[in-house]
Amino acid sequence: MSVVTARWRPLSVSGLRHARHVSAIASGDLLYRLSRILIRPASVRCIGCGPVNAARSNGHGVILASWHSFNLLALIAHRCFFAPHTRGIIMVTPDWKGSVLRRYGQRWDLDVVTMGPDAASAQTARAIALMIRRVRAGADGLIAVDGPSGPAFQVKPGAAFIAQRAGAVIVPTVAVVDHAISVRWRWDKHVFPLPGSHIVVFMDTPIEVQPANAPSPSVEELRIHLANALQRLGTEAPTAARSTGFARL
Repeated sequence: MSVVTARWRPLSVSGLRHARHVSAIASGDLLYRLSRILIRPASVRCIGCGPVNAARSNGHGVILASWHSFNLLALIAHRCFFAPHTRGIIMVTPDWKGSVLRRYGQRWDLDVVTMGPDAASAQTARAIALMIRRVRAGADGLIAVDGPSGPAFQVKPGAAFIAQRAGAVIVPTVAVVDHAISVRWRWDKHVFPLPGSHIVVFMDTPIEVQPANAPSPSVEELRIHLANALQRLGTEAPTAARSTGFARL
């Protein structure tokens, strides 16, 4: 009787990279399928979309700025009200999680830009430059202003910087949903709407980076303006949603 001995061989570096790439694609596809199954809102309403479309009609690019916890709700809003006419673009980190989100974004028909390992890296600079070019060309930038890793609800200057360089308006965006779950162990307490939920998306008056009759604000001034607008919207949105009779809150 012959005996066959199997010899274990570790994967090469290229083999590990391939396995990592395949697993990221599979995970992104799975996340997309789960999203399509679970995220079936009964209704979605946008308050404030008109001025955004007007700004776009006047030749301005658009940056939709929201909290990281509302990423999914912002994506739903963009698909419902803007995606038939304009593509969205997002930025992801260069790690495995970013690769999963890249695949996930591609399945949602988003353009995806990969940042570098840190804010000062050449790859991040190239990613920001590409983001600026795409927004100038008409894509909507979907930016989580406290991402990619917090602290939660603290606006970073990235959205203001990109909007200023692209000549785009910044649209503070929040959402209210009547039935949802919040992932408490995540730093951003990410919000997932449940099937049959009612979503109301609020878009504030677009912030102009190059006002017609006033000096152009600095990146820091734009950041503060955006932070104040998001905080105010977050306070006012639940009451405003109830007053519309649209959301059962």
